[in-house]
Amino acid sequence: QAPLALATLPGFPCTKTAVNIADDHQGRCSGGKASDDLLPIPGHPGNRAISVRFSQSMDEASITAGGSFTLEALNEGSWTPVPSSDYVLETGPRHLTVTPMMDWPEGTLYRYTLNAGSPLRSQAGLPLQTELLTQGTRDKSNRTFGGQPMVNYFRATAPQTDRVALPLRNLPGTDANADLNYQSGLEAGSTSGESVANAAGMQATGVSAINDETLVQDANIGCAYGQTCDKDRYIYLSAMLDTIVAGQTGEDGSIPVDILPSILATTSSSVWAFIDTSFVDMFPEFVLSVELSENEEIATGPMLMRIRYAEDDEGRRVPPAGRILTGDDGQLTFETTLNVYLDAPYLDPSIGPADLGHNLRSYPINNLELSGPITFLNDGRMQIALENVNPVPIDVAVTGQINITAENTGGICGSILFQWLCEGIANSAIDANTLIHLEIPAGELRLNYISPYTQP
Repeated sequence: QAPLALATLPGFPCTKTAVNIADDHQGRCSGGKASDDLLPIPGHPGNRAISVRFSQSMDEASITAGGSFTLEALNEGSWTPVPSSDYVLETGPRHLTVTPMMDWPEGTLYRYTLNAGSPLRSQAGLPLQTELLTQGTRDKSNRTFGGQPMVNYFRATAPQTDRVALPLRNLPGTDANADLNYQSGLEAGSTSGESVANAAGMQATGVSAINDETLVQDANIGCAYGQTCDKDRYIYLSAMLDTIVAGQTGEDGSIPVDILPSILATTSSSVWAFIDTSFVDMFPEFVLSVELSENEEIATGPMLMRIRYAEDDEGRRVPPAGRILTGDDGQLTFETTLNVYLDAPYLDPSIGPADLGHNLRSYPINNLELSGPITFLNDGRMQIALENVNPVPIDVAVTGQINITAENTGGICGSILFQWLCEGIANSAIDANTLIHLEIPAGELRLNYISPYTQP
């Protein structure tokens, strides 16, 4: 798995299309839907550094000013490189920061590019993956590609002294190397079905037909229908989060927090479909021979959750809001409600001769309410342990038709002379179009955020 940029401050960590700076937006993520939200060009205080944080440890030698990283300013209608002497580029294993020698001049429009002249690379030598989404289906065996340059725009604003940037990291992480491939027994995930930090437990709550009936009778997560495998219901998350914390309380006594949209990458989940095979069973193998079992596993592949911008009263895209408040018992608590997109770019739900697609592309999960306590560790770091307050339903629409070919069907029906006939009979007799109802139960999406060290 190639490394990902999980959080970019300012901006959003994806390649973009349909950029229009005249309309004050930087387009939308490439590979997403044309109806996806437009990403605003954010303001960025002149005294605040640019920051990018990665899913994996990077080869710091591959991060070079003017090479894999470029910074430009718009001057009289033309983009001109900002001299590297005007800023300091610092790198760490999983981050880079760009600090101006003097404040970014207020009102100036900037853009910075990752994978510019050459790709940033992980310590394993893999290029930074910038192209996250597709309207097709990515090959699960090819997750080492990079992508087009990732460009983020920002407009410098006045220096900010009354608000503090607080970068958060999801720790502890089960998928520590962020290869988005959970290895049971080797990585410290759920062992008996218990919920763990930075994971999401999923369950199937049933299926329903999109048309009159469906050959999919039920579903399960993690193992075949009828079996129990609570520890295999979980997907594990890799994420970073940038927040801006206000220096004074709001009218209700809470501390306002801006949440800067970023992405969460997950390991794969196994959805098992319970199939009615009676139609296939009617025919002897010399007539119709297909590889179709009562229980069929559909692996989602790595998935992505994109935090979306909110809208203010004037329809402008703004960071979603959170707040820190003190309960009656004195416990500090963090609360927020987010809207996110869910994408499964590697998911191929096709089974046997059924050529199927799905709707997990820019799938909206709205009003995701998260809440949890804030505690302080002995080393001074702040820990925010969030959980979903309500169940999160995810209705996976699987749609398509039966396409009989010599590659997926044996017997007489696999012959080119009879494919059309068998295909017509199959499509009139059975229907694979199905809604698979999944759910993250309340309290089973757990996001554990840790702040940087505040003590030496």
